[in-house]
Amino acid sequence: AATLTTLAVSLDRQGKIVESEQVYLRAVDTSRKAGNPRTLLLNSSRLGFALAKRGRYREALPYYRESIETLDRLYVRTRGLAEDTRQAFLGQYSNIYLETIRLLLQLHKTSPQGGFDRQILEVASRNQSRVFTEMMRIADVARFSSDPAFQLLRNRQETLHGRLDALRQAVVTLSPAQPNADARRTDLNGQIDGSNRELRVVEDQLLARYPRFMELTNPRPVTVEDLQGKLLKPGEALLTFVLLPQETVVFAVTRDRLKMTVS
Repeated sequence: AATLTTLAVSLDRQGKIVESEQVYLRAVDTSRKAGNPRTLLLNSSRLGFALAKRGRYREALPYYRESIETLDRLYVRTRGLAEDTRQAFLGQYSNIYLETIRLLLQLHKTSPQGGFDRQILEVASRNQSRVFTEMMRIADVARFSSDPAFQLLRNRQETLHGRLDALRQAVVTLSPAQPNADARRTDLNGQIDGSNRELRVVEDQLLARYPRFMELTNPRPVTVEDLQGKLLKPGEALLTFVLLPQETVVFAVTRDRLKMTVS
């Protein structure tokens, strides 16, 4: 995947647009199949950037979303490190959040009623006050961390994640010259599908019983619906802003209104 990325960047710089996109797509697909979040993050964001700079914003958006979701998962893995180290990690990729917001602003200009203002607020919420809100969630999780039912589900989740990592590694390293390689690959992919289904069941149970824990392991953005339906009281308003290199995006949210201004 890393080699394909280098090739795609080179083709892109030569103006070979069609060829570069095909190689980017292969790099993204390779990263997904290998379960390698770092190369998936890099390749999805680069493909999104390549499409966006040619004005193909709607095509670029899914790849930017995938890169942001992957970055969130990678950030969770840094828990336990010093907070300045974790912030430095996020700082390496802060441009991905900003690029996604700029792309959504372009889409909002062409389709003001398309809900892109809501999506911008969601993206911004992923990176605002992240450490503070995580500390609050950790405090909540500590209250039930000794619960046997929680430990059972948590251990099952970790076991399934470990199994999936091993299965993906086996698929990636499977040699075509190995006897019955095609049958082995089919079997491994079937095991991956089965483990993913089992993992979804376990994580649905964790989400239903221990939502604070799942917010830590699978962070979700704050949505306008969350603000208006759950968090804001009558008469309250939330004011937040996003600083871009050339613009400032300001949001005002009440229980029944959302207003976004760009200046």
